[in-house]
Amino acid sequence: METRVAILEHMAQTTAETLARIERRFDAVDRRFEAVDRRLDANFRCLFGVMLAGWGSVLGVLGAMFGLMAHGFHWF
Repeated sequence: METRVAILEHMAQTTAETLARIERRFDAVDRRFEAVDRRLDANFRCLFGVMLAGWGSVLGVLGAMFGLMAHGFHWF
């Protein structure tokens, strides 16, 4: 009976150590994901700015082309 109790106590101790190690690993993974989230947020803002600038350029080119066509066809 004492042997079984000793084995159970040993298992409880190793389980507590293992759970503490797993918790430290999860904390490290959480920190990594937070860093990735911050980087993706910055990248999203940059990408959104590039998209807006691209659409502005496209609209500017279309407006210039329309102006040239209007001048060429004497619409104005």
